Amino acid sequence: MDEHVKERLDRLERTLAGLQDELAEIRGLAGAPSVATPAVAPPPPPPSLPPPVLPPKRAPKAAPRRPRVRPADLLGAQSLAWTGGVVTLLGVVLLFVLAVNRGWIGPWERCGIGFAVSSLFFGGGLWLRQRFGSTHSALAAVGAGLGGAYASLLAAAALYDLLPGWAALVVAAAIAAVGVTTSIAWSSEIVAGLGLIGAMLVPVAVVFDGGLTVLGLSFVAVMLAATGVVAVWRRWRKLLVVGVLSSAPQIAVLIGERSAGTAELAVLAGIFGLLYLAAAIAEQLRGEAGLQSLPAGLAVFAAVLAGLSSGRLFDGVDEGIALLVIALVYGVLAGAFFSRRSWRDLSSLLWAIGLAVGAVALGDLLSGNALAIGWAAEAAVLAWLAVRTREVRFQLGAIAYLVLATVHALAIDAPLGSLFDAHHPAAGAISVLAAALAAAIVALFAGRQQDDAPAAGLFRHLEPLFAELRKNQAGLREAFLWVAGALATWAASLGLLELFAFAGGYSFRAFDWGHVAVSVLWASLAGVLLALAARRRSLHLSVGGNVVLGAVLAKAFLHDLDYLNHPTSWYAALAVGAVVLLGGYVHGRERPERGLSPTSVATVLSSAVLLLIAVTGLLGGKLEGAVLLLTGAAYGALAASVLRQRRDFSTLLWATGLVIVLGGWPELLSGTPLVLAWAATGAALAWVGHRLGEERLQLGAATAIVVALVRALGIEATPRDLFAAGAHPGDGVGALVAVALATGVLAYYERSIPEREPPKDAWPWLFYELDRLARRSAVWVAGIVAVDAVTL
Repeated sequence: MDEHVKERLDRLERTLAGLQDELAEIRGLAGAPSVATPAVAPPPPPPSLPPPVLPPKRAPKAAPRRPRVRPADLLGAQSLAWTGGVVTLLGVVLLFVLAVNRGWIGPWERCGIGFAVSSLFFGGGLWLRQRFGSTHSALAAVGAGLGGAYASLLAAAALYDLLPGWAALVVAAAIAAVGVTTSIAWSSEIVAGLGLIGAMLVPVAVVFDGGLTVLGLSFVAVMLAATGVVAVWRRWRKLLVVGVLSSAPQIAVLIGERSAGTAELAVLAGIFGLLYLAAAIAEQLRGEAGLQSLPAGLAVFAAVLAGLSSGRLFDGVDEGIALLVIALVYGVLAGAFFSRRSWRDLSSLLWAIGLAVGAVALGDLLSGNALAIGWAAEAAVLAWLAVRTREVRFQLGAIAYLVLATVHALAIDAPLGSLFDAHHPAAGAISVLAAALAAAIVALFAGRQQDDAPAAGLFRHLEPLFAELRKNQAGLREAFLWVAGALATWAASLGLLELFAFAGGYSFRAFDWGHVAVSVLWASLAGVLLALAARRRSLHLSVGGNVVLGAVLAKAFLHDLDYLNHPTSWYAALAVGAVVLLGGYVHGRERPERGLSPTSVATVLSSAVLLLIAVTGLLGGKLEGAVLLLTGAAYGALAASVLRQRRDFSTLLWATGLVIVLGGWPELLSGTPLVLAWAATGAALAWVGHRLGEERLQLGAATAIVVALVRALGIEATPRDLFAAGAHPGDGVGALVAVALATGVLAYYERSIPEREPPKDAWPWLFYELDRLARRSAVWVAGIVAVDAVTL
């Protein structure tokens, strides 16, 4: 409460007491016996009506007014008292400054005058308060006396070495105790401001010529502690803020001026950090529920000051140890204040600061894999603590440390370039594996927190984040499982490369075979994910499988086929193509939908391309043709196994196999036999389509027959042979006969399939129209080709 207001209230209380005494005397006189008069009965009182009930009036809401400073306020008692105290304190300080510069009197005389003047003002202030009450002049005199005594003590110890440092600190503590007791007992901010804050600013002026010293800042630390006690006890937040602003620049300047390795200054910086932290904790405990802005700012400021001081005063490992000590202090305090629910916000702030400082400390103490492993271990421990304490905020710390470990592992220890480094590619795999294990632990403990209480205080601004975190634990678990799987796959890939390279003496050939193993690993993982996605109808598994499929196909086409030495690249294409085909087949067979998916199309077509590249690269001649026929037959067998359940997928498989078969025949045959083979393939497909009742196979048969017809009319029996004399004009008759017979077989089986209504969907409608075209043209094509054959 303002001292001026308090003084006016005291005067009002004394006035009211006097009025009460006078009223009691008047009542005593009015109660004296009077002259007897005949008793007359008083008339009866008129009947009284109950007072009307009126609605309560609402007090008008006072509009907030900005405080205006009037000239009268500047000349009031309080302002004049502050001015007098400040001038008095400056006078004592200037006594030492001018005395030093001019050499007027000796050190003992200077200090004696300072102590005498300070004592005089302090005693005069006590007498004034006892005589006239808590007037502003009395309070200002006491505050000025305390500040002057402090200035005199600092000059005696720091300037003239009249007292040893320890003795001066003991006396300073006594002066501070007097200031604390006086400020609290009298509830006077004037005494605290002049006696404590003024004394805190004395070192700046007293030792101005020689600069700040450790001893001078030790005096400031004592007064800072006293200011914190008074400010927290009386809840004078402005006093606490002014105390921090008065002391922090001094310790910052002193640390900035000194070099590393100063033990005394390091201890002093630690004391200042602890004082700021203690003030923050005390202010929070004395304040309202929920984290408040002033304690939070002080706690962060204390950590920043301690951290910057460690960086300035220490180097290398010593700096990391100092930061680790700071992190441990915050961690221990966080654990101590975690037991009570009302202190939970303070505990959360302390461990958050401790974790941040600890991350920096580990960065100084460790490097490479050790640093990532340390961060990953912190993430695992915090995830466990989140469950044990039922506090979701620990999970945020676990996520932060996991992000640090993952980024360090993937950006520094085992980047993407490690996949193409033939010399020890798995050098950073251990950090990737540690991050994967930490992600799995975070995922394992996700969703087990039971804390649903909303955050209060300063943390209420983060409550939407906490609420989303509590609500999306299932999604968070799944996300970190994906992260763990991806990191584990990356670590396994680097491990495979290291294993093959080590087995082959770190030769490039052995490294290439390691890439084949990595490609097979990725392809197998894509196939498993796609199969599980189809079986469980999981969109997330489907997305993950497609991502891995894209990665393995990109690696196969962009790296394996271009950079691996032959024949290793062809073996890689063969292995990846076979595994991708198998995974795509299982995915297409297990899908609940019957239509084609982009994944099915991608797996079937990409596997066919890879298998064709592998067969043509590894083999040649008739063996190549035979293997191509077997490959096409394999696609046909897979198509037959899913014909009844997945008609579109079956069509994609046998169509791809048909293309491979048609491309394989030229490697085995040529001339008329090649046309015969193609025509026979078409006739066989027409028969199979008839037996299975699948009219789409008739389109495949028509495709094979058209290829044979083009070959026959374009090369074996061209129309020019009808008009040009040749030695043997009938050489291509066999090819034409084969095409005519195959077309006749197709026409026969086409007519056996009944007509049906045209479908509405795009792909079935296209098949329907092509089938109608084949029905109408098969007989005519067979007849024309037969006439051409007879003519030749």
